[in-house]
Amino acid sequence: MHHDVLELRVLGKNGLPVAAYTVGSAEISEEHERGNVVDLRVSGYLWDTPCPGTDAVWSAWRTSSGDERNIWAGLPEEGREAWLDAARLRAVWRFPIPPPPSPSDSFRLDGSHVTDHSGLYCALGEALNGPGGYYGSTLDALKDCLRGNFGPVAPFTLVWHDSATARTHIPEYMDEVVRTLRSAGVTTLLT
Repeated sequence: MHHDVLELRVLGKNGLPVAAYTVGSAEISEEHERGNVVDLRVSGYLWDTPCPGTDAVWSAWRTSSGDERNIWAGLPEEGREAWLDAARLRAVWRFPIPPPPSPSDSFRLDGSHVTDHSGLYCALGEALNGPGGYYGSTLDALKDCLRGNFGPVAPFTLVWHDSATARTHIPEYMDEVVRTLRSAGVTTLLT
């Protein structure tokens, strides 16, 4: 069976979609049937190729309660990049969409594990959108998120706890991120 476009959904622990991958020029064929279960073979091309290691992130999310913080912290930088890729795709499926913050809203960033660029964005996504949350993976993506559709839009306050960790490991990049946040109207307090 041929489809111009097919969507493969990644399901979470509750059976609801948490992400999707689009397959172009998809061909589906039945491979094996066992009772009520049918194995299908899908071929085609992925519009958005998963980052290596993303499957491990999906597995971790399927077995977690969903409210655990800093799960990403023990991952090497490549694993953190996979975490961000999975979080970006998950953000598209996030429901219900949280209400926009009021100007008095304040968010807490746990900076104790921010030792690289990817860790900074993992911590920022978690601070602004909860565990497994996404709020950019590069400066350009951060600017896009600050414009809307991926969580809070300024004005709001971000309290960056243990900012000394990032200051030690990625000082110039940290300064760029702080400048970007502040120029978008985010009150950024470093503690």
